Amino acid sequence: MSRIRELFRRNGMWAVFLVYRLAVNRISLVFIRWMTGVPDIYFQGTPRIIGMRYIHVGRNFQCGRGAWIEVIEKPDEDEGSTPRLSIGDNVVASEYLHVAAVNGVRIGDNVLIGSGVLITDHAHGRYGRTQGDLPATPPGDRALSSKGKVTIGRNVWIADGVKILPGVTIGEGSIIGANSVVAEDVPSNSIYTSGGAGRIVKVFNYDRHEWHTPPNE
Repeated sequence: MSRIRELFRRNGMWAVFLVYRLAVNRISLVFIRWMTGVPDIYFQGTPRIIGMRYIHVGRNFQCGRGAWIEVIEKPDEDEGSTPRLSIGDNVVASEYLHVAAVNGVRIGDNVLIGSGVLITDHAHGRYGRTQGDLPATPPGDRALSSKGKVTIGRNVWIADGVKILPGVTIGEGSIIGANSVVAEDVPSNSIYTSGGAGRIVKVFNYDRHEWHTPPNE
């Protein structure tokens, strides 16, 4: 009680809002822990979570404020399988993480994720030669489509501002540089950055036990 009195003394009526937010966040966290069955899961603030029954979260998951984690079931008749989102043990993410799945997203153990990261396995609409949505159709009205699942291996570090697109596999032990757009597979034990187009800048050689720059294609 002394802490609450001190809060009101320092903040006046503004403390009412602070206490309210703390209470809402606490109730939200208790509910999420109950729903996931993970007693040590932690979110800063109140996350936006959709499709909880399709989401598996491992032990000791920590995430900053502004999290948006969603699984959308069967966006159209062409998507037959049940979507899944799996987060491994000891995954730590910073602020404004957005993970979205209609097909499948798997994040391995011990992954470190920076701020403002997007991980998605789908897009709004189809844009192939034989079938595609018209530009005149509002993007929000286009059916969601997936080019494949997203898989992120163990011990991956994803820096701030990274966007990981559908169908991508990132091998374990790799590093994704800040603000990279990952639209292709990344081998294990690699450092990946993208300017205009993405490229592999370094690969770890276990025989020599060193990082080296791969030859240009």
